Amino acid sequence: MSRCYIQSSGRLAQSHLVANFLSKKYKNFQDATSENSKCILSAWAACRAQEHEKENAVEPAQESLGIIDKLIEGKKFFGGETIGFLDLVVGSLPNWLKFLEELGGIKLVDEEKFPSFHEWSKKFVEIPIIKEKIPMPEDLIKYFTTSGLAKTILGSALANNKYDNIIKKCIRHLQ
Repeated sequence: MSRCYIQSSGRLAQSHLVANFLSKKYKNFQDATSENSKCILSAWAACRAQEHEKENAVEPAQESLGIIDKLIEGKKFFGGETIGFLDLVVGSLPNWLKFLEELGGIKLVDEEKFPSFHEWSKKFVEIPIIKEKIPMPEDLIKYFTTSGLAKTILGSALANNKYDNIIKKCIRHLQ
């Protein structure tokens, strides 16, 4: 049975309680999760940017990667020597970034700029259970290109930039 706290206005979302608990229990939880979300949204925006805007569009994603790189610096995993909760939270980021790089013709992850993140991501995806379960960039690319989703998503987004305001609002909310 799960606990649920009641306020006069109704249920208090358990996710806030869980996030509060995780923030207290795991050092850097809020920084890592916030930067992970900003990085994905910024990378998606860069992927969809017009050709002449792509170089500048990757900067926000790379700023977030820089913060994540510092959080993992000098450690094998976010928690130290063993895999922990933050590794699982941030774990899909490298493969999605590779996918977005390929899809949008951009370069986000530079191993010289982000050596700690790069090293961590190589180690993380080699963990047997992770390797077995996480979608690899090649699989994501194959699915999106063969299903026609890549052309549909990028084409419609580039044609009318329909999602720009939503992405900008999400990024502002995370800051």
